[in-house]
Amino acid sequence: MKKILLMAVILVISVISFSITTKGELLNTGNYFLQNEKFTVVIGGIDSEQPGFIKNFRANASEKDLFNNHNYFISKNDLEINKIENVKEGIKVISKNSTYYTETVYYMTDSDLWIKTKIKNISNKSQLLKFTETIDYQKEMPYYTSSRINDDLIFMMQNGVYAIGYFPETTGDIKKLVINNNRLFSSPAYKKINPMEEFTFTRFIRVEKNIADIQKFYYEKNKITYDTYKGKISLNTGKKAGLLPVYLRENEIGTLISFGFTDENGIINFYTDKNECFTQVEIGELKSDKVALKNFFEIDLNLSENRFLYQPYLTNQTKDGITINFKTEFPAKSQLNIYSNNKKIKTYEINTPNLINHVEVKDLEPNQEYNYIVNIKDTFTKNEIFSAIKTFKTKPSIISNYTFIVYGDTQIFDKRHEYVVNSIVNSGINPEFIVKPGDNVEKGHDEKMWQGFFKAANPLISKIPYYTALGNHEYNDLLYYKAFSHPEGGGDYKNQWYSFDYGNSHFIILDSNVVETNPKFKEQLSWLENDLKTNKNKDFIFVAYHHPFWTTGTEYGPMEENLPEGHYNRKYWEPLFIKYGVDAVFNGHLHAYERHYKDNIMYITSGGGGAKLNQKHNAKPLDWHVIHELKKLNFVEVNVYQDRIDFTVYAVGKVEDPLYPYEITPINEIIDKFSIKK
Repeated sequence: MKKILLMAVILVISVISFSITTKGELLNTGNYFLQNEKFTVVIGGIDSEQPGFIKNFRANASEKDLFNNHNYFISKNDLEINKIENVKEGIKVISKNSTYYTETVYYMTDSDLWIKTKIKNISNKSQLLKFTETIDYQKEMPYYTSSRINDDLIFMMQNGVYAIGYFPETTGDIKKLVINNNRLFSSPAYKKINPMEEFTFTRFIRVEKNIADIQKFYYEKNKITYDTYKGKISLNTGKKAGLLPVYLRENEIGTLISFGFTDENGIINFYTDKNECFTQVEIGELKSDKVALKNFFEIDLNLSENRFLYQPYLTNQTKDGITINFKTEFPAKSQLNIYSNNKKIKTYEINTPNLINHVEVKDLEPNQEYNYIVNIKDTFTKNEIFSAIKTFKTKPSIISNYTFIVYGDTQIFDKRHEYVVNSIVNSGINPEFIVKPGDNVEKGHDEKMWQGFFKAANPLISKIPYYTALGNHEYNDLLYYKAFSHPEGGGDYKNQWYSFDYGNSHFIILDSNVVETNPKFKEQLSWLENDLKTNKNKDFIFVAYHHPFWTTGTEYGPMEENLPEGHYNRKYWEPLFIKYGVDAVFNGHLHAYERHYKDNIMYITSGGGGAKLNQKHNAKPLDWHVIHELKKLNFVEVNVYQDRIDFTVYAVGKVEDPLYPYEITPINEIIDKFSIKK
């Protein structure tokens, strides 16, 4: 919704070229905006979830936010927003509590957003003022972040083809600056202020094309001598090397100290006061030779023909659209065309050369089938490529019954995964979506394994959206988050856990890898309880995560899951599942099929998606154990109606000898069938 809101602002307003800052209240939203030629800022209105703070910060020419969700707090005191208004300088926010009265004014210059906060002690005693500001970019995957230049605390971030720098008005005013979990925490020195005394903290956010330009601004602002280095990137294809990422390191194997994108002619400039630096172009798996920094340097880059690494695939289905994703070997501009009844109805132009794209298709009719095709243009290479014509469907407006499929644990055995996928495709079942509870690949940091996963899954994932959970084999790696665009949730990149609705049902996807000592454990637990509480009136609630509470599996010796106490998440999550009426839980991790039934909740483990199948389930079954089935590739069909859920578990292949994993005996067995009735 935030993206829709901001795009509306940009579309409505930025068609005019502004030489001065414009500001005002967004129609029908209650939020406020500031805009100049370079960027647009949305500030939460008094009735919004984030009153008085920055909700969106976007360069006008960018396709994404540079950051979102800004906040500050004072000595852990909650401030009540009393008034937000347009003033001559910009947008003023007035807030107070029993101790402090504050006025924050947001205003713009050509390249900067200024934030000036005046804090007054309105209590009758002296106070130790502890002011902390946060900038949340948890949804983003920046190329570069840094918390300092030389010895000064300065925040810099390259997010896409734009960079921001967060500066105090006076160098040295920031005494603490920490980057943690894609959030910035910044504080001036703690200060004692007497009754009716005021303190003012002024800072600004600068927007430039590159981190290198932010660093140049810093050197000039502080009158520090620096050297300028100019480079040219050349391609063997004869194409212009515009918008290619170039990294600068302090020495050949040293710390990354700067970053920038080439201009349209392949030119890049760096500004530094350091010696013995090295530059390198990095595009996905392709890295150029490292070149020593000198006044003029050249890098020659050899590219082969471009190709899809991940053929187009689907995530995040909505009533009026879907997200279409794809990845190529080399960055390229691209085009997505949408067809209805053989007629082109929408075209999405991606004019920034990207390796991976997540295109949000919107404004379609509900419950309709559409075709799509992706064209990768000849941006840096001499060839352009086209995907096959594929189909997707939007959600119905009214959903009385529907079908989805669950299967987990594919890991390294792509041919077996492909076998299961083709079995689903040829089964005659027409699922609306797939739930996959983790271990998509063997090593989450291995790009080639992800390529194998998407190739094997393509017959399904190109036409049916996937909703995935993190397994232990993903290692919580960035490649997972880059691959899947799911509904916004929480944790890393706001996608480590998330939820969505379908018809009369609510689905919750969790990360069972987060251990109790991890600060995110309580964060996820709190999010889970709030999400369950908010959706407790849904007809059906499904939860998916990787590690089951219980199993009879003993493949690698005794497990805590063999005992009644079960997996460590059980003591925290099960009471919430019971309290809020969860109907079914889906897991993987054990490479078999298994089912438990306890306290009116069905626990289903479907780990037969292609990974090495379990041979040993020798633990004594617990009282609530129902069934387990070994050595069979399997998936679960779930049919949801208004008053019941029907589950059918299919075994589609048998593997007798683990030493010969691809000797699959085709079978078509129903190994379990059961229902849940309301």
